[in-house]
Amino acid sequence: MHKFTNSAFWMLTLLTLGCTAHLDGNIDKSSSAGVRSFQQQVLDERQELQDKSPVTQFSQLHYQPIDHAKTWLQIGVDNQVFAFDSGKSYIGAYLINPQRLGHSVSVLSPLDFTVLIPSVMILDEEFRVVKVIDSSQFTYDGGQSSGQNYRGSFTLPDGYNSLYMLVFSKQKDYVGNTRIDEELLLNSMRYDRVSEVGKFSRSIIPHSPVGRLQFNFDADENGASAVNSPAGKPQFCEKNRTPSIMSEQEYYQHIRQAVAAKKYEEAILFIRTSECAGYKKGRDVFFAEIEVSNVPE
Repeated sequence: MHKFTNSAFWMLTLLTLGCTAHLDGNIDKSSSAGVRSFQQQVLDERQELQDKSPVTQFSQLHYQPIDHAKTWLQIGVDNQVFAFDSGKSYIGAYLINPQRLGHSVSVLSPLDFTVLIPSVMILDEEFRVVKVIDSSQFTYDGGQSSGQNYRGSFTLPDGYNSLYMLVFSKQKDYVGNTRIDEELLLNSMRYDRVSEVGKFSRSIIPHSPVGRLQFNFDADENGASAVNSPAGKPQFCEKNRTPSIMSEQEYYQHIRQAVAAKKYEEAILFIRTSECAGYKKGRDVFFAEIEVSNVPE
């Protein structure tokens, strides 16, 4: 692999930005003014966000249903604003059906002239937080796969017919930037990817509170059959032959309530009896609720 020298980077920048080099080594001021103008635009977007009045309750957000397993989500200046402990953020609010879409979710945030670094929050039907996916779970792939992207993945909690999903960016994330490896610029020029050369010629991509994200939901394999599979039941079930009088969701709700009240033995009993009834997600519900109960207010 050829080393991308400073001189090569210099020439690429001149070619991409259309700068006029003078004999005295100076660059046409119009190009630097364009860069400053773009940087100012990013600063203006951040300031505009701070000047907006936020929504104060999750129930006040406008939730849009997600109907497709693969979808692009746009977070823009017309989105509602919410004030988190981490600062104000534009927020995308969505209604999802994990039973239909699937529980495994992968996220891609492409580097463009800016990039949005996401965080994700999952709420139950009562707008209570059941899972938080921090921005640290989304990392820059360094161009190792197609394009230049931030990527991450997570799983939705089990035991819910519907969930609310909030997508936002923390203040500490949208005031930062990502440095592009100079070798990537050389590759963009080598393969004549003109659009990428234009985007990455600055070598540093500023983070922004707005941007677009691709969400991919993977359908669960054998999801329905797993619940009803006639797998061998544990000895506990043989000793406790009381017929089930609750639905699957009722079992999971009892598990959540017991964990919230710190009645762990009671929660475990509900887990075991739900498994005897053929429901396989009780343990996942238990640990998801434990995780939520440990999230600081």
